[in-house]
Amino acid sequence: MDLRLVNLLVLAAFFCYLQLSEAFINSKIQCCTEYSDRIPKKVLQRVKSYKIQQANGICNLRAVVLYTRHKTLCMNPKNKHVMRWIKKKNKDQCQKTSTCVGKKKTKRPKKKQKNPKT
Repeated sequence: MDLRLVNLLVLAAFFCYLQLSEAFINSKIQCCTEYSDRIPKKVLQRVKSYKIQQANGICNLRAVVLYTRHKTLCMNPKNKHVMRWIKKKNKDQCQKTSTCVGKKKTKRPKKKQKNPKT
């Protein structure tokens, strides 16, 4: 093979590698680096969707990521109001689509009490 062709192929492969690595670095990987402990009720009512960010892999902070129409908010996963909102949102979604995640709570039959012999 001609040495010029080999050099050209190596150079082309190098530029492809640079393009791919730049695209990977600039991809839309967004992590919460800090979170808030408070959220006004009005803001919580405007949340369109959410996700739970785990503290593994790329992101190193566990957080609840809330998406409104114009903002992304990072919240403390231990915030009672946010977790109550998530629970309600999941329940509403479950009722709308009839596809529930997790176990349904069923009432257990009461155990019969034995009558002590007297």
